[in-house]
Amino acid sequence: MCLNISNSCFSGNFICIYRPPGHPANFFEQFQDLLENVVTIHSDFYIVGDFNLHLDIPSATTTTFNDILASFDTTQHVNFPTHIHGRWLDIIITRSSCKNIQTPTVVDGLSDHNTVIANFKVRTAPAVSKHNVFYRAFHSINIAAFMADITTSNLVTHPR
Repeated sequence: MCLNISNSCFSGNFICIYRPPGHPANFFEQFQDLLENVVTIHSDFYIVGDFNLHLDIPSATTTTFNDILASFDTTQHVNFPTHIHGRWLDIIITRSSCKNIQTPTVVDGLSDHNTVIANFKVRTAPAVSKHNVFYRAFHSINIAAFMADITTSNLVTHPR
């Protein structure tokens, strides 16, 4: 699932991925294809989800995954257990240059996975300053009276 969130100060694509347990043979190929598209098209992106990779256990699978992340200059931000059995299964991936994500935390979840919470610092639009503007209502001027005032003014009757 991909969700684009944007306003006048922020635009980001949030991509949610669920990878079922096991090792589908083409997952890493599909993941690389996704990253190729995301990195070239979107400036800010956040990939989140349950990858069912035991990132806390060094293996050929985790090495391949980390190599893919490095090759696209991306960072995986979750470095703590997200599963009740102490495994790192849930992730948040951004560009390595992303500075608007704060360190994620975890709280008890509704299932065997904990809830990963990450705060994003997002610029907001500057506050609109309010000020009063005073003006004359020129459409309500009595033109005949105005002309009479001018012709009888000292500027006309006593020029210097």
